[in-house]
Amino acid sequence: MFVSQSAQETGITGENRYEDARMWAERYHEFGVGAIGTGIAIGDYDGDGRPDVFVVNKTESARLFRNLGDWKFEDVTEKAGLLEKGKDALEWKQGAAFADVDNDGDLDLYVCRFDASNRLYINQGDGTFREEAAARGLAIKDACGMAAFADFDRDGWLDVYIQTNLLNAAKGPNGRPDYLFRNNGDGTFTDVTAHAGIAGDSQGHSVTWWDFDEDGWPDIYVANDFAPPDRLYRNNGDGTFTDVIQAVIPHMPYSSMGADLGDVDNDGRIDFLATDMAATTPQKDLRGMADTRARAQEDFLTPGMRPQYPRNALYLNSGGGQPFREAAHLAGIAATDWTWSVRFEDLDCDGRVDLFVTNGMNREQHNVDLLARTMAAESPSERVRLTKSSPVLNESNFVFRNTGELQFENVSARWGLDHRGVSFGAAFGDLDGDGDLDLVYSIIRPR
Repeated sequence: MFVSQSAQETGITGENRYEDARMWAERYHEFGVGAIGTGIAIGDYDGDGRPDVFVVNKTESARLFRNLGDWKFEDVTEKAGLLEKGKDALEWKQGAAFADVDNDGDLDLYVCRFDASNRLYINQGDGTFREEAAARGLAIKDACGMAAFADFDRDGWLDVYIQTNLLNAAKGPNGRPDYLFRNNGDGTFTDVTAHAGIAGDSQGHSVTWWDFDEDGWPDIYVANDFAPPDRLYRNNGDGTFTDVIQAVIPHMPYSSMGADLGDVDNDGRIDFLATDMAATTPQKDLRGMADTRARAQEDFLTPGMRPQYPRNALYLNSGGGQPFREAAHLAGIAATDWTWSVRFEDLDCDGRVDLFVTNGMNREQHNVDLLARTMAAESPSERVRLTKSSPVLNESNFVFRNTGELQFENVSARWGLDHRGVSFGAAFGDLDGDGDLDLVYSIIRPR
């Protein structure tokens, strides 16, 4: 099904180096909990009919690779005006998204950064970009992880939700507020977060636009890590949103990671998967997740409060905004290890969406033995030293084939997608124009 293409063959070269001493020093907690991943974006920025690839590098300039056809790519980062230099290149980059924010017919590019102003590169239509985040109102400086674009007010212009995580763990241990920006109808943006009812701290790892109640207005699912619960903001159709997650779902993950939507059971309604870090082997479960389960959130004293369990949640759409059914165990996808990117795509072209996930972590930070040693350490520097000296959590990526009747089969090795290591961002696109989907995902080699 899938064959790996080498850097020498494709021209997509370069290692995603995580070379910043602050990752193991003053920013250690913020990095390990929230600001660890990097993204991939695929889009035809030059309008030649071939999807191009934008690769985010954490501590050096991100790279844009132009698709030349026949699996050949050219690094056009500098030519396109996207090359970052000096101190600017060292700022941590996170997620990236192609979106036509000025409605001129070509794709612009938005890049989220940690504690540095986000970048909005406006496509000039001649193969180059110009950075205009400040001029257009999107130069947010925060713990930004990813931006999700959608026309939430249905005026024909793309708006954007910006997801955040920890910025300063000492001052804000529960994360940071997210942002919602409305497109003014000319490619500039206004912050409407408070007016829209988007509130509370977030430790987000993904945000997804999803019309869960099928009323034609895009709603928002925010997947939060262990501190705040997930949120499902219903679009009220008047510029405001209401968090209805406690009334719509039976339970949610404890530490939500990646998420995606798709019609899993082919009933014409869009379902949703929010992932956790549930282990796929008894050994890994006992090393870490068994302890986490003891801290699952169940508030029996608050009527209507939905519990949080450390496993994936597959929400089956019942239609018309009715409460969802949860079926991850039934489908065989309740546990997918330390999951980051989640993608529902029909990979074998049989009419059913399959599931691909990336896995791994710089260290096994929920290992109970490691936690016991670090908690007994006499200083923060000793805790970091102990963690850094522990093994990298290399895990295999997974692909699950949808066999119908709410059943998924692990075909990772058979389809050639069982790479073992630490993988974060992922994106699909038909890179060779043969009618089926190809895959790009980021790999890091933690130091």
